[in-house]
Amino acid sequence: MMLADLGAEVTKIEPPTGDLSRQVSDAYFASLNRGKRSICSI
Repeated sequence: MMLADLGAEVTKIEPPTGDLSRQVSDAYFASLNRGKRSICSI
């Protein structure tokens, strides 16, 4: 999150089931992963 805030291009690799923070709420997930791109690993 800090690197993305500083302008780095960050790619987050998530499992096929998705990140656990997605299950809490959309706002929570968005706040933790702002500025990141996500891809799913298989």
